[in-house]
Amino acid sequence: METIFDTPPVSVRNDLKALSTSLDRTVPKKKRSNILIATWNIRKFGNLTRQWLPGGRYSPKRDLRALRSIVEILSRFDVIAVQEVTGNLRALRDTMKYLGDRWSFLMTDITRGDAGNYERLAFIFNNTRVQTSGLACEVVVPPDLHAVKRSIFIGEGDNPMLEKFYDQIAWFTSASGKSRLSMEYLQGGGFDFLPFVYTDQGLSKNSLSHRISDHYPLWVEFRRAREKVFRQ
Repeated sequence: METIFDTPPVSVRNDLKALSTSLDRTVPKKKRSNILIATWNIRKFGNLTRQWLPGGRYSPKRDLRALRSIVEILSRFDVIAVQEVTGNLRALRDTMKYLGDRWSFLMTDITRGDAGNYERLAFIFNNTRVQTSGLACEVVVPPDLHAVKRSIFIGEGDNPMLEKFYDQIAWFTSASGKSRLSMEYLQGGGFDFLPFVYTDQGLSKNSLSHRISDHYPLWVEFRRAREKVFRQ
């Protein structure tokens, strides 16, 4: 059986190289003075076809080629909130194995019922850069993210769906509007992976959404507190 640790085919390596170059240009580098936090709604992040170039009709559509691209993006951040993790954890397990021992995750239980769609929320984090405090909470969205497109199906000039409550990074403020964070917000944005995945196959956005995602990852950079390791 093929594994994510195998050397990818040439076409996959070419895509990964272009993806990595674009990430270098888009996402700030990790430094002792910063912390990079992201959120990504990865469509039905669950099962996985453990092949690089599967042929014919196969299911699930997410394969090793897709997962390596996903992991390349995730690795650029210190903490990532991954939405739509399903009950099947094969893709998440392979992700954590490839990231290595310096990475850990926390995960919620399945949200049952139609509204919850039997999904989980997973926090993946680099434990050399952050440590857990034992406290988790939900929610002011930074202005830099107001115009960032959340979905790959949003066209140029379309409303970026600000009325939606998914794909946001937010934090508490006081009544006077002062941030309650001990960190200073520096900048934020999103990342468009579409030009760098499956470039030799001419797949539609819908097909790519089942392999990578129908959402873009969003990220923010903070100037971290003086401690060497930030407690999330």
